[in-house]
Amino acid sequence: MSSEELREANLDAMSSELALRLREPLPDSRLGVDDDGAPTWTRFRRPRLLRDAHCMERIQQCSVEGPPIILLGLGAGQRLAWLLENTRRVVISWDPDHAIWQYVLGVVDGADAIREGRWKPLLGPDLLHFRVPPESERHWHPDFRAAYADAESMLQPEGPVALMVQGELYVDDVAEGLRALGWRVFRWDVAYLPTAEHAHILATTGARMALAVNTQEGLAEALRSHNIPFAVWEIDPNTSGPAPVHGPCDQTVVFTYRQHNLPALRRAGYRHVEHLPLAAPTHRYRPSERVPTVPIAFVGASMAESGQRMQATIREMLAHEPSTLASLERVWAIQRQDPSRWIIPKILESVCPGLRARVRRTHAGVDLALLMGEVSAAEKRLSWLSHLGPLGLQVWGDAGWSLTLAHGVSWNGWADHFTDLPKIYASAAIHVDVPRLYQQDAVAMRIFDVMSAGGFLVAEHSPQLLELFRPGVELETYRTPAELVDKCRFYLQQPERRQAIAQAGCERVHRDHSIRVRVGQMVERLGLSALASPGPSGPRSP
Repeated sequence: MSSEELREANLDAMSSELALRLREPLPDSRLGVDDDGAPTWTRFRRPRLLRDAHCMERIQQCSVEGPPIILLGLGAGQRLAWLLENTRRVVISWDPDHAIWQYVLGVVDGADAIREGRWKPLLGPDLLHFRVPPESERHWHPDFRAAYADAESMLQPEGPVALMVQGELYVDDVAEGLRALGWRVFRWDVAYLPTAEHAHILATTGARMALAVNTQEGLAEALRSHNIPFAVWEIDPNTSGPAPVHGPCDQTVVFTYRQHNLPALRRAGYRHVEHLPLAAPTHRYRPSERVPTVPIAFVGASMAESGQRMQATIREMLAHEPSTLASLERVWAIQRQDPSRWIIPKILESVCPGLRARVRRTHAGVDLALLMGEVSAAEKRLSWLSHLGPLGLQVWGDAGWSLTLAHGVSWNGWADHFTDLPKIYASAAIHVDVPRLYQQDAVAMRIFDVMSAGGFLVAEHSPQLLELFRPGVELETYRTPAELVDKCRFYLQQPERRQAIAQAGCERVHRDHSIRVRVGQMVERLGLSALASPGPSGPRSP
């Protein structure tokens, strides 16, 4: 029997409603194949092999008879196939990914088991409504434990449901914050679901709220039609501006990490917008005895490639206006004279009156000042950090950092956000922050992360930073490259003072600036705090 025939046989044995959902065409898929033709599954833009061989041993220890088994994460389907072939136990299998389901249905012969009631397939939100027998054995697929962490909350018999819009940075941590507050969280993977599945999720989950990281077009309107309160936490710069909202969406509140962004959000149609600083995933960091092996560290983008790309975009947009391009070079030159302040918007309007507004009208809301700011920000970051090369600066990030090697900087390649950052933050005597030139009014997530991990931080001075932390007590600040060098040189010789400041900063972040705290603030703003509460043992993550 071919894969397609096997898939259809399994679908024919299912309920018509579930089969219809699994037959819907997908707009996109996380599944792919590697160079050897093996199936892969992609998350955070990184494909991994879809495999079961490394987790078969535990499954093969299952007895022939016994309580139901629930598989959380299908993987490649080999665990499921073994259980159906070698045991007489009821197998409950859940996975939220339609593409994985379509793949597994083409490799597992389970039609008879479905008809006999021995195999109970669950797709996405079905887990919220299925009452798993308390004596059942739970078997997580190890490769999907982190990606599907919300399933633990979905299995709880009580608690309000929150839709967490799938994304990348911060999304897992915001979901953890919701779970810690007592919410049952369903991950809404909006880019990979069939159109009909969106309607099914909104109609059947009974969600009391939804939360997204960054604005996405169409979400506020979809949630409005079901009267679901919606919180959006904007955490990233966007040269095209926020996704517009069409019509009144009074149930939506947008929180932005930059006060500067409030007017743009209002222009995009959002009625309720507020400033909410970034924060740290404190549950990821466990400050302990630190034995620095790196003198000074910086983790982040060099911005070299993005600066070059923005410069090319500007030249393409204004290719037929050579005099205008020459004027923009003058704007950049003036900005270079004072890299401690972002003055491009003011100088741009002075040198090229009305150009910024014209580009926004003719190029779908693109902000010319931000494009230019990316170029200047890359120049500043590379230049200022190069001054620290003689003191032993090590950087982690993209290949653009190779431009600093001639200045004595050591480039260590990419750092994984989840596995490498905690180690790096624990290994450096001093961490430095050089923010994006056009975001000096925002306190970067790097600051919160370093301090949460117990690292000593030297950050560029800003009024917004001083609203959250005390210089000289919880972190140190600088205003010029020379002052940055001087303070790093001084604190390299003062380990006890470094440690005292780092400890005070760590305590402050864990108390006042965790992602759990921010999630609680957003839930409270929506008026939903009374709906859920942490368990008796306090916040937990699976």
